[in-house]
Amino acid sequence: MGGRQEPVQVTLDATGTKLQLLFPNGAQFAHQPGTMLCTYQPGNPGPQGPIDYGSPQYKAVVPFAYIIQ
Repeated sequence: MGGRQEPVQVTLDATGTKLQLLFPNGAQFAHQPGTMLCTYQPGNPGPQGPIDYGSPQYKAVVPFAYIIQ
């Protein structure tokens, strides 16, 4: 977050039990054990396209939709 951001790829190790952090450009900053990792980029996502409220993809969020004219 902020000005000390750097790209990181999060993967599982060969055993599938531990996370590995891979820095494509090399780590630019020191990262102590227990350092917080945020994969969420806050901010305005910008304009969104049309949403089909009847789509099964949105049923968990929009169980009912009625058009009132």
